[in-house]
Amino acid sequence: MTDKESFDEVLPVSKVLIESLEKRFPDKAPRGDETERDIWIKTGEVRVVRLLRREFEKLNQTVIGD
Repeated sequence: MTDKESFDEVLPVSKVLIESLEKRFPDKAPRGDETERDIWIKTGEVRVVRLLRREFEKLNQTVIGD
């Protein structure tokens, strides 16, 4: 699955979980002393958190005008 693909169903995730993961795996530039492997691992962590954030926002969006 790529970033551009989405799930058929919206994942039920809580705001508390998202905020906790965002603190634990912050989206920030790598430090100069990290190995390439460490950078890729952190990139994967952040991608998962971003996916969960998008799914949370989809689940909680308000439809206006229906």
